[in-house]
Amino acid sequence: MTGLPAGDSLANYFSAQEYSILRTFVARRLRFDIEKLHNATPAFTFYALRNMITYCKDNTNYTDIIEGLAAQQGLPTGNLETPTDAVNAQMLVPATTYSRLIMDIIYETDRIKRQREEQMDLYKKQDIMGMYNAHLQNKEVGGSEQAMLGNRNRRWIPVIKAAVTLEQSFFCVGALQLPGDEGLITLLRKEGFTVTAVR
Repeated sequence: MTGLPAGDSLANYFSAQEYSILRTFVARRLRFDIEKLHNATPAFTFYALRNMITYCKDNTNYTDIIEGLAAQQGLPTGNLETPTDAVNAQMLVPATTYSRLIMDIIYETDRIKRQREEQMDLYKKQDIMGMYNAHLQNKEVGGSEQAMLGNRNRRWIPVIKAAVTLEQSFFCVGALQLPGDEGLITLLRKEGFTVTAVR
């Protein structure tokens, strides 16, 4: 769910002063009217604003590329979870946490941009443990790693097992889903799978 219930508003999750600061920042820095998100959840608003702040013109969506390649070869595709499942995982993090993170975008823009650049450097080096450790130390986590990573990974394991039992399969997941005690690599090995890195 990306929208708030009827009668609720994004402004309700901020003080009047904070919302005024947010409106001014978004208008001046992003050339965007925050009222366009008046019925959006704080979670959706946070990710939308963070992506605007850290936007890269060379941004690549690998899921789209892989789905395109599969379509060219007439291969079927599916999802480990529904879009609703992904949004529901975000919603397990308290709205107050996202409100704080939204204000951090205003007051700590340079830090957030720097962290995103550092994450991209680690990604390009294929240092998933480095990415994972940096994520756990990041102010954005707010205790959400269980909802966003561990719980989702455990729900995905049966889906993965069912797929690979039927035929050779390829799965596209976020890099942060792989490492850690509850990462896909560890969980798959516990299920008896051999997991090796391919470079």
